[in-house]
Amino acid sequence: MSEIRCVFFDLGLTLVHNDLPQRCADSLTRLDHPVSLEQAETAYQLTNRWFMHQRPGDLEKGTPEIWRDYHRMLCAFCGVPGLEEALGEALHRYPTRPVWTVYPETLSVLQQLKEQGYTLGLISNWDRSCRSVLQANGLDRLLDPLIISCEVQAEKPAREIFAAALQRVPFPASECLMVGDNYYSDGLGAAHAGMPYLLLLRNGLAGCAELAGKPAVQNLQEIFTYLKQKENKGKGKV
Repeated sequence: MSEIRCVFFDLGLTLVHNDLPQRCADSLTRLDHPVSLEQAETAYQLTNRWFMHQRPGDLEKGTPEIWRDYHRMLCAFCGVPGLEEALGEALHRYPTRPVWTVYPETLSVLQQLKEQGYTLGLISNWDRSCRSVLQANGLDRLLDPLIISCEVQAEKPAREIFAAALQRVPFPASECLMVGDNYYSDGLGAAHAGMPYLLLLRNGLAGCAELAGKPAVQNLQEIFTYLKQKENKGKGKV
């Protein structure tokens, strides 16, 4: 078993999250269908997982029809079906795009990994705003190389985007770990490229029971335990 020397991270819902769940909860409350922030966050995660699995690439296109379907599913997971038009209009009234911020543990985990000698990189399906999000959150100084779909003209799980990442590091695929929140883009894409992967399932197996048994953690901090176990297996230790 190869030793891990490089860790590539997904960006959205892995290293950073946005305020869309809060906007969703606030909007539904104003529509007299209150849901908790926790409900909205879970619904947001499940909706994104569904789209990544069933309709890969659609969210990047972002047509009005796609967003209507997205809001329909978001409402269904929130337990308030049939409010997609009203929710979509309410969210559209916000004057700015959703704001992306790091999870509480993100920066400390990345800094610790760098101090332990790991090369850290990014493989993300994102538009041209990606570098702004990285800079605003202090991630650009911790991640190199940065492989962004809009810049390499390929999206996960396509083999091409992983190949672009591997060309930028001096390690074979077997020594590069992919960490992301979506099995169908991060996990399968990495596996097809010959890379091991680790899923970050912050809500556990809710809505994705089919992933039981896949390598997964619920918090970035748990990556250290995973890496240590992988190192021990490579050395033949129990």
